[in-house]
This record gives sequence, structure tokens and C-alpha cells, in this order.
Amino acid sequence: MPNAVEIEAKALLSEEEYRKLFSYFSSFPIRTQTNHFFDTPDLSLSANLVALRVREMEGTYEFTMKTNLEEGRLERNLLISKEQFEDLKAKRSFPEGDAKDYLLSIGLDLSRIGLITSLATMRKEGEFEGGVLSIDRNSYSDITDYEIEYESTSMEKAEKTVRNLLEKLAIPVRFSQIPKIRRALDAYKKSMH
Repeated sequence: MPNAVEIEAKALLSEEEYRKLFSYFSSFPIRTQTNHFFDTPDLSLSANLVALRVREMEGTYEFTMKTNLEEGRLERNLLISKEQFEDLKAKRSFPEGDAKDYLLSIGLDLSRIGLITSLATMRKEGEFEGGVLSIDRNSYSDITDYEIEYESTSMEKAEKTVRNLLEKLAIPVRFSQIPKIRRALDAYKKSMH
């Protein structure tokens, strides 16, 4: 299972600001993806600062587990088949590899992990100033939100790049440390009450 360190700055946008960036980066390709988030019914993965998702995009399924690092997050990624995704959703089996080993090592009962919620993203993405810039429209639990993400080699560079871009376009800078999974899980919890 390949590991990668994800270092990205995120800023929330209004719909109007999103449209401005969407037009500004008109040459960037558009793709859609759905992130399916998994946890236990009592959200014990989230409580242990672990994020588990399957990203469905253009007929492919990428299983990812993220854990926090001092700067950024460690991603463990594994391409899985549609059948493996369906087995995970149905709690029939859990993909073999580093993620499974890690979750077992912290004493998690894998049979309790199931699909909690999904988030669909329309994304414009491309290379920008040595990193990867994404402009996202996210839909989940009857909510639509907008954000910009910039992946770089350091948080300082990522934040500086986002700040400079937004200031250039007269868009207020509203950095957010709240990842998509957290927003989707928070909306899920609210819908349960």
C-alpha cells in the first residue's frame, strides 16, 4: 500500500468566489469524484484521528486511510476493485494491507466499520506554482460548500501560495483546518438528531 504525506492549505469560499476562481482557471480540467467515508457507529476512527475513505472516480476505487503527522497527514492508499468496495460497504471483508494492520494494532474491531456518509465533489485541478491547485464544489447531506486546496512541499509554501492568489483576485482569505470528512461527518451527526 503506497504511503504519501499530504501537506495542503485549504480555504473556504462563497459560491461567488468559487465561480471567480473557476473562471480564472478555465484551462484546468474538470472531474467529478465521490468520497465514501467509513467509520464505526460511534465514530471511533474519527475519535482516534483516523480518516477512512474510498474515492470513486471514473470507474476506479481508491481506498485511503489518513492519520495525522506533525505537519500534514500520512495517507495509505490502495486501489481496490468495485467488488472489494461493495464487500467493505456490506461489512463482508476489509482490504488487506497497512490500513488493516494499523487499525488492528490500535484494537479496532473491523466488523464495526461501515459506510457513514458520502460526499460528491466537482473539481477543477491543475499544476500551479510548483504544486497542485484544486477548486472544489462539494455536496453532502443536502449541503453544498466550496473550497480551494493547494498541495505543496510545506504548509508555509501552501498557505503563502493560496494567500497570494486570493489576494490577487480580491477574495478574502479564510483558511480552514476542517477537512471534507469532518464537514461530512458533522453534517451526518446533525442529521441523526
